Amino acid sequence: MSVDATIEILNELLDQQSRSTLPRLGESEVFFTRASADERIAVQRMIDEDVEHRAWLVDAIIDLGGNPLPVRASIHSSNIHYLDLDYLLPAVHDDRKGIVAAYESAASQVGANPRAAEVIAKIATRLKRHIEQLNSEFRTHNSTR
Repeated sequence: MSVDATIEILNELLDQQSRSTLPRLGESEVFFTRASADERIAVQRMIDEDVEHRAWLVDAIIDLGGNPLPVRASIHSSNIHYLDLDYLLPAVHDDRKGIVAAYESAASQVGANPRAAEVIAKIATRLKRHIEQLNSEFRTHNSTR
């Protein structure tokens, strides 16, 4: 795969990561109950890691001689203000699963480029951990309800 094609894939991942639900949670007024305090900490950690993922993608694009393309938030995430975190977690979970699938597809396409493969693998590993954490939160919540 050419370097230009690899840069294009990294830009697509950057766009998808930027359009995900998680960054919007950090910008929204989401309600947290006392019972969701631990979830809030876990979600804030995921939000912080998501910012780091986007920075890693930008660095990789620049390292390969490309330019990060402008990204935008999804208009579909504009309706999450003033909702309970418990209500939003399934959407975050589904969103993370979709992004993992995009990273797995990208990994198979850029395998010959070590810089791109490294950043994609590192982010995919974290995203899978996010899914595991969200699954754990679902199990905990469902067992206490």
